[in-house]
Amino acid sequence: MLRAAFKSLPKYSPVPLPASGRSARQRAATRRLVVSARFFFATLVGGCSPIATTKASDWADCGSPGETCCPTEACAEGGCCVDETCVANGQSCGAGLGACRSGSCGACGAPDQSCCLESLSENCYGSLASANCPGCTAAGSTCSSGDINDGLGTCEACGASGQACCANNVCTEALAVCGVDQECTDDCGAIGQPCCQNDQCKDGGICLDGVQTSLGNECIAPSTCGAKNGQCTTCGAAATPCCSGSLCQVGMCTPEADGGEICYQRTGP
Repeated sequence: MLRAAFKSLPKYSPVPLPASGRSARQRAATRRLVVSARFFFATLVGGCSPIATTKASDWADCGSPGETCCPTEACAEGGCCVDETCVANGQSCGAGLGACRSGSCGACGAPDQSCCLESLSENCYGSLASANCPGCTAAGSTCSSGDINDGLGTCEACGASGQACCANNVCTEALAVCGVDQECTDDCGAIGQPCCQNDQCKDGGICLDGVQTSLGNECIAPSTCGAKNGQCTTCGAAATPCCSGSLCQVGMCTPEADGGEICYQRTGP
């Protein structure tokens, strides 16, 4: 039912506009909105893990042939992500494309190859009746074009430290994060640093949300908030003072009448 709802979303069909009609920033913003919607529904449908892995046993509800692609366009065993659905390695990619070979659909879809034309890709979704969305089919790749009117584009590697972030700001390494410059970095997870993706911290640190870092969260030492079994108790927990830097593990840091701050978690409707 959810997959059907996903496909019934209003379809994005690129419409040519004058060169002055859309800036590069506007086109990028459009792609981000499309990608976010696609990722949200794909997660509901497939329950995808956000990190690309290589062992078939690691894949749950996404990445296997016929299932929704995992984030970073990842499919198990060298499969290809075509129309956001995984095709087994060695099988036809369909839609006039070649056979899947380790993520490539013949002459397109892998890094340094041209993008494939799909009905649904990491960059856009178009008419299900025609393939008009440039996209990549290999794990850890993204198309330089999100609009056929901008050209077919080239597949570029993404997600590794120092590379551009993959769709939906995902990186391929677990202890990495998509930075404000839209590049993946491993400068995260240590005490005092922004949390890595999926709120992960190194060396037992705890990820708290706040506003004092560029990415809106920070890893702190467990002792800082009196953590027990990973849960803060003396600060950062619901109804306790915010930790230094207006940080909360639960709820939102909210000013109080006496000038202090407390982690407030709304309950009820």
